[in-house]
Amino acid sequence: MFNRLFFIKLFHSLVFFFMLACLFYILYAGVTATFNQALLVALAAIFIEGSVLIFNRWRCPLATLTEKCGAE
Repeated sequence: MFNRLFFIKLFHSLVFFFMLACLFYILYAGVTATFNQALLVALAAIFIEGSVLIFNRWRCPLATLTEKCGAE
């Protein structure tokens, strides 16, 4: 069976790809001058992620959790 570390890494990967999609959408919206609610969601997601990293001293909060589960 899968262990807890697998699910943490899976969740981290999903968040990573969502943030990557947000960045690409922000770039697309800037190039095509498309301003809509999807752009606001993408900007908010990037802002929230940046805030979380700043408040955690530039360390991903999931890194601490994976280290507690045995990751190096």
